[in-house]
Amino acid sequence: MSNQSLSDCLAIVLTTESDVKAANDLALELLKLRVAACVSISEIKSNFWWEGKIHSNNEAQILIKTTKDDLQNLMEALNKLHSYQTPEIISWNASSSKDYISWVRDIVSNAS
Repeated sequence: MSNQSLSDCLAIVLTTESDVKAANDLALELLKLRVAACVSISEIKSNFWWEGKIHSNNEAQILIKTTKDDLQNLMEALNKLHSYQTPEIISWNASSSKDYISWVRDIVSNAS
């Protein structure tokens, strides 16, 4: 199991954008900056409070994979590039196989 043992160096970040195009644009920028190794996008329905009212909107949910060491760089990029005034940005630490975390590290550590 040495090749597939778990490593907890991965950080996962969840955010949303107004639509798939905005999500794709954001994802591509994060990948170009190499603050993320992988970005997954799903269409969702969100219900939330905003400016004193309950809203229900179609959005795109974005799941971003990076390393714990690069999480701050990712957060700074998200805050700079995100289209929302108050974006949902939630992060947590995760475990993964050594092979996967090695791949993620290789991608984000090669930032130019």
